[in-house]
Amino acid sequence: MKNGLEQVMGYLPLRLCAVLKEAAAADLSGLEEIRLRAGKPFMLCTGSGDFFFSEHRKFSSVLPEKPVMVWQNDISSCISALFENSVYALNHELKNGYLTLKGGHRAGFCGRAVLSEGSLAGIKEFSSINFRIAREHKGCGLKVERFLRTGPGRIQNALIISPPQCGKTTLLRDLARILGGSVKVGIIDERSEIAGCVHGIPSFDVGLRTDILDGCPKRQGMEILLRAMSPDVIITDEIGNSGDREALMAAVNAGAGVVASAHGYGLGPGTGRREVEEMIAGGLFGRIIILGRSQGPGTVEEVLDGRDRSVLYRRDGYVA
Repeated sequence: MKNGLEQVMGYLPLRLCAVLKEAAAADLSGLEEIRLRAGKPFMLCTGSGDFFFSEHRKFSSVLPEKPVMVWQNDISSCISALFENSVYALNHELKNGYLTLKGGHRAGFCGRAVLSEGSLAGIKEFSSINFRIAREHKGCGLKVERFLRTGPGRIQNALIISPPQCGKTTLLRDLARILGGSVKVGIIDERSEIAGCVHGIPSFDVGLRTDILDGCPKRQGMEILLRAMSPDVIITDEIGNSGDREALMAAVNAGAGVVASAHGYGLGPGTGRREVEEMIAGGLFGRIIILGRSQGPGTVEEVLDGRDRSVLYRRDGYVA
């Protein structure tokens, strides 16, 4: 299978692909984003900082005097490649402001918003595209997996909290792989990012006993999995929308464990959306995992008991 950079390069203009091929000899294993902004320098974002290219294709963390630039026709070329010149696909997908690509990668867009009755109906006059690179990091879930098991076939309900780009989805993916080795796992992959399914086949290893509902809203997905697949644990990404609390409670009341993620910066007031804060306060989650970037993306900062908030693990080496 192609790696993430090769998959995304298929959507870029040839001249920018040529620049990236020059950089491929460099260590791009930590590549997180490829940024295209009309009239701005071509930029790669990694865990150690941002990088640019000179006109001579020299790769540097310092903005060169004459950088490789992104022009409006480059943006237009990307849009045509991403949507395969389909006006219907363009209008349908851009209601969300992003597009999930083969391999679980995501292309996000900025430009002039098109509104319909006060809601986003699409985007036109594109000015920016951000390619977010999905990656598989086998083994990253081992540090927290031991805190989730309560007995044979039993999993603690767990919530993974972190700011953007700190490895929530990568951790969920590896936990699915690990847990799926011994229990039945159901993934509700609403944004097609956890498993990265292409024509029903996951792009990543998400476990031997894992079933995937791709592109399905959480509430309907919970009902389908519980009725049809009898999962021991359900894994889903980015909770916090209206109705998510009821969906998770339905799974828990049916006897399934739940492992989910949410945006946030630790616990306390303003942790996230109201529904997430209510679920935490109500003791729905037996384990809360806080991720950060103190030692790079995906650093497990703390593992807490979700009911009494006692610390079970801390990055400094403390283990209860």
